Amino acid sequence: FDQHVQVVPVGAADPIGDTAGGLIGYNSFNYADKSLGAFLEAPPSPPNVASFTVTAELKSGQPYFRGINSTVKYLDLKSVFYSCQVMNGQGSVSVTQTCTIQVAGVKYDAGATVVQELQFDPSLLPVGVQFASTSFPDTFRGLKNVTIQEVQGLTPQQLAVVSFDNVAYTAYTC
Repeated sequence: FDQHVQVVPVGAADPIGDTAGGLIGYNSFNYADKSLGAFLEAPPSPPNVASFTVTAELKSGQPYFRGINSTVKYLDLKSVFYSCQVMNGQGSVSVTQTCTIQVAGVKYDAGATVVQELQFDPSLLPVGVQFASTSFPDTFRGLKNVTIQEVQGLTPQQLAVVSFDNVAYTAYTC
């Protein structure tokens, strides 16, 4: 996400889509950087992260990752940094908050679904760290897409922002 230069006004949507580089696309995710709030002063790899809100989901559908062209057959999701924040009334992010994020992958060969829930609790992180990380088990190999949703947070979903950085994957084209 970090090669992207934001050219939209602060608080405006800047969709990632298939333009993030690499071989996967991001539906309902927008670029975000420190102009949206102090939580992004020190993301794992500055300056940008991928974020989604319920507003983006209502406009573009459920957030997901997927191969961006017909040559990508499937992908292995390896690891990700993630965070949950609260949006203030001015369209910027004010603080991190506890939440649960559900990551569900659909297998390329069998159509089966694998699920992992990510628990984000900022009180468990070292001072100054605003993203947790996880590595996905081997069951997250051979996926045709990966859907994301916030399943529980402290604030109403209309005020929640879920952010990702350093999405590690391997895409297979054969």
